[in-house]
Amino acid sequence: MRFNDSAVEVINYRKDGSEFWVEFSLVPVANKTGFYTHWIAVQRDVTERRRTEEVRLALEREKELSRLKTRFFSMASHEFRTPLSTALAAAQLLENSEVAWLDPDKRSRNLHRIQNSVKNMVQLLDDILIINRAEAGKLEFNPNWLDLKLLFQQFIEEIQLSVSDQYYFDFICSAQDTKALVDERLVRSILSNLLSNAIKYSPGGGQIKIALSLDSEQIIFEVTDQGIGISPEDQKQIFEPFHRGKNVRNITGTGLGLMVAKKCVDLHSGSILLKSAVDQGTTVTICLKRYNHLPRA
Repeated sequence: MRFNDSAVEVINYRKDGSEFWVEFSLVPVANKTGFYTHWIAVQRDVTERRRTEEVRLALEREKELSRLKTRFFSMASHEFRTPLSTALAAAQLLENSEVAWLDPDKRSRNLHRIQNSVKNMVQLLDDILIINRAEAGKLEFNPNWLDLKLLFQQFIEEIQLSVSDQYYFDFICSAQDTKALVDERLVRSILSNLLSNAIKYSPGGGQIKIALSLDSEQIIFEVTDQGIGISPEDQKQIFEPFHRGKNVRNITGTGLGLMVAKKCVDLHSGSILLKSAVDQGTTVTICLKRYNHLPRA
């Protein structure tokens, strides 16, 4: 059944059992004294109109899917090409230049370039896989007991080793008991995308604050940067695939990070909130359920 301002559309059935759509409206009829005496019903077969509308909607969905596929392949081609080119150039330099290989600083710098390029490609592949599985309803949720404080500390240490000294990570945990029932793989994906965005969109470096707190029912953690921020207009579309702020300029990115984070948050029955202002930084707040009715380890 479907309602509009002046009529109701319902499915009806012919004698042979086949369905057809009928639009009907009811009009009250009053006598001279103002009392309603009867109703007049007007109905008409709108099956063809409905079919036309369904075809139009299907075509629009197909066009949107085609547009997203085009954008995806364009994005993937660009985002894979950049780290591949960087890794290849660094490897060739180490192979062909004896100076680069024998100089500890140059060797270390080029090996880090290769490692970071591979990490970027792995992250992109992971993001694409998560989105694909989530859209197909096949993204698994496998919660286990985990010490979140320890996980956060280890993850931040890993990130710190892969970025320059111009970034400073300030981790604050206000809880004593930090065990929770979560999917470690999904939580790592959330953290990876939030911290990656904080670093990427803070080209001048600075402090990145990570705050973790837990109460009896939920987990709350925030990632705050001092980067370029996001305009109010762009925030309306920030969780859509491939959407990037107009102020990113030449900063590379896929526009998938926050969408991936949201997919992982949704599986935890949680929420994600973004607060940002241009040139003043961004804070992303994640709330997840702490327990999922399983016996505590």
